[in-house]
Amino acid sequence: MAENVNDLRDAVAALIARKSETATQREDAVERCVEIIGRLRGAQRRAMWGLEHLNAQTRRRDVETDRARVAAATAAYERAHHARNLRDHEHAQGEGADGDLERSGGIALVDLKEYREDAKRRGLKTTRTEDEGETMLRRLEHELILRKEMCEEKRALERELEELRGDVEAKRKVLGKNLESQLANLRRAAEPFRRAFDLPYVETEAVETRVRLLPTPLYVAYAQLKHAQQNGEDARVEILGSTDDAEAFARRPTSEEGEIATEGGEETDNRRHNKRRRGEGGRGRGRSGSRAFSGLYEEHPLRVELRVGDVRVFFAYLVKLNLVVANSSGGEGGDGEKGGGAFLDELFENDAGEETPNHANFAVAPPDFSFDASCSRYNAKPYAWAQNLAGMSFLPPMPPALADSVEIPNASEIARTTRATDVIRAIKDRAGQA
Repeated sequence: MAENVNDLRDAVAALIARKSETATQREDAVERCVEIIGRLRGAQRRAMWGLEHLNAQTRRRDVETDRARVAAATAAYERAHHARNLRDHEHAQGEGADGDLERSGGIALVDLKEYREDAKRRGLKTTRTEDEGETMLRRLEHELILRKEMCEEKRALERELEELRGDVEAKRKVLGKNLESQLANLRRAAEPFRRAFDLPYVETEAVETRVRLLPTPLYVAYAQLKHAQQNGEDARVEILGSTDDAEAFARRPTSEEGEIATEGGEETDNRRHNKRRRGEGGRGRGRSGSRAFSGLYEEHPLRVELRVGDVRVFFAYLVKLNLVVANSSGGEGGDGEKGGGAFLDELFENDAGEETPNHANFAVAPPDFSFDASCSRYNAKPYAWAQNLAGMSFLPPMPPALADSVEIPNASEIARTTRATDVIRAIKDRAGQA
């Protein structure tokens, strides 16, 4: 590639030196420049293809490494389980069915009833005898057989664990720092040509389509909740909704997203949704005049679901009000209906979700506007902790003339409602009290 660049420089210099000649006389020099540029484009294309190939290999190796790591963790867990059982037997800490220790010389034995059933299956002598010493010897022989089997199983698991560790280590060497340095060198080598020919960057990471289509507030909430799940929180986070609808929504003009529909204007998809809900049972009529503002409650097609035990919390984004609303399912007295109760009300102190925390809504909405949860899907409410979790902090309303002192929100409380772990634990506590 460097040779082609040098040839191109020489050809251009020769072409400039012959500028006094006519275009026909310089035609051979121009053709040579075009030929060299074609070779440069081919070399850059091959470099890009090589980068894509390395990326595909990396992703395939990552899948194999993750599978081996899971198998190794499973084998280690089983080994620890059997080691704990052996240790309990050695220390004679096993408890029988009646709560009494069955021991002989400090050796814990299985329950008498369990011993007879297992010995009969193995074909051992189980006839009753009056001699307690004979019975104890039979039980000790049975215990020896059990422990030999457990030791064999332990050794097999250890061998399997060592093989898996070796496999993981071998793949780790292949996917080590050398591959990352090679990718970095290739990218650095291709960067001058990308700039020279104004080529776009190659997308090197496979980003899930739904995550890419999430609006920024829902993406922030999803990322925080997913991070808490990966750090050990007993919760599951998913994205719900139609990808096709989200892609169509993303292609809409910006002016259409910011349009506010009032009564007498063109009917929006959200208004049609409200009509359908009214046909299903009248939910969505709300306060007097709330139907006039139905276009304000337009919701993004994608939603984020947080599952904590039997409780499911749904987060949605109202694009025109710039609010994140939340509702729950499964924690409202066991009926399981979405929005069937006030499970999330007062999840944090003084936050019932009755009013919009974004006071800028009053600047774009009609004067008599007030947030009506019945106009949103499943009676979702704009809780303040949901806004904090989504990375949105709204300024409080300020009067025309400032007072002598302005109340500043409690920073520790905002931080507590911003952390996904605290939100998940608050939901767990509320579910435990229900």
